[in-house]
Formats: sequence, C-alpha cells, structure tokens
Amino acid sequence: MRHLELLRNRYGGRGSMTIFGKFKAKVFKDPLLGDLRSRRPCHWDGSFVFEGEEEAVGISLPGDESGPSGEGRQSLLDFHERYADLRPTLDTVLFQLYGEHVEGLCEEDLSQDFPRISNSKDASRVFALVSIEVAGDSGIELTYCFSDSADDTIFLVRLVGDVASGKIYGD
Repeated sequence: MRHLELLRNRYGGRGSMTIFGKFKAKVFKDPLLGDLRSRRPCHWDGSFVFEGEEEAVGISLPGDESGPSGEGRQSLLDFHERYADLRPTLDTVLFQLYGEHVEGLCEEDLSQDFPRISNSKDASRVFALVSIEVAGDSGIELTYCFSDSADDTIFLVRLVGDVASGKIYGD
C-alpha cells in the first residue's frame, strides 16, 4: 500500500524534506482538531478521528501563516456533522469507481484477497477513508483506498455541496 503510506506520511509525518534540508513545520493548536502543521504554503495538515472510520484520517485545511482559515475549518466541521447522511452518496460514487477499476484489471489481478462488492452498500466495508482536503470554493476532496488489499489504487471523491464525483489514481 505504497500510496496509503505516502498519504499518511503527508498528514502525519514529522516534517518534510526540501532541497534546503529538514523543514520544521509550524504548529497550530486547534481545540477540536488538535495539532495542525503547516508543511506546505497555505495549508494546515493534521489528523482527526472521523465517526465510522477505524483510524484517524489525514486532514488538510487552507489558511495562511497564522493558521487555518475559519471558513476551511468550518467546512470540515460541517462535513463531519453531515458525513453519515452523505455516506450513501459517497458510497455510490465509490461503487462506480470500483466498477471502472475492476473493468481495467485482468483475471490474474483479481486474486483471492481482492475486495469483492456487488452494490454501493458494500462500499463502506471495503474502502477506507485516508484523507480529507478542504479545497475552499471547489469543495472537499476525499481520498479512499481499499482497506484490506494489496491493491494500492487511490480513489478520489470530490464533494461540492451534495454533489459527488470521482477519479481513480494508480490504475
């Protein structure tokens, strides 16, 4: 799960390497979201335990040097409150992406450990939410991967309001 490791390092690592050496991230202490670190210009990254997920999820919020923007923070908190209600919509998009992904695989890729789902209601069983990036006016970007598979494909779902669309990376 190479992609999953890279994503987790982005949101939960100890800083990032640059051509100038180790960059010490600024830390912003949020009372609800915990410690957020600025490793990239205008972004604050951290992790947050999302209801219905087994592990903490990487989060990224827009902001400036002083911290995450109030709008970005509120967008994440609003999304967190609506997550259970949005789950059927997200699962439908994930199921569609799953179908596209399976179509592109040959029989030998469909090993015994490859997750099998027959409808969108099964999506929450085989997909794990890895990260959430608040992208301002362009919505929220959710990154999913298979929870228990050697397949390291990344499934991206963009949510703008209540409308979800998706993409596959790693095919």
